[in-house]
Amino acid sequence: MTAEQRIHIMKRPAAEDRDLSPNPKEPGMIRFKLEAIEKLMEERKPEINLTTYQHIKKTVENGAEGMAPYTLSNMCRDLNCLPTDIIEYV
Repeated sequence: MTAEQRIHIMKRPAAEDRDLSPNPKEPGMIRFKLEAIEKLMEERKPEINLTTYQHIKKTVENGAEGMAPYTLSNMCRDLNCLPTDIIEYV
């Protein structure tokens, strides 16, 4: 690898600085479907423990932007739903 190639690699923007949305001209955003989550939580309230309930509430308060896929997977498991039931891309 030449020095020129190393400099080029070093000048690349970090992953968090790159626009990874489908249309780079319009930055995308994901957000929770709050009403759907509230409804699912009420339906599942007798079946989930208090700690899980509080964790879901805290996650929703923090917002969906930057949320780990693992967190979304756990929420869907706890609420017995699909990701598209509780997340929307705007």
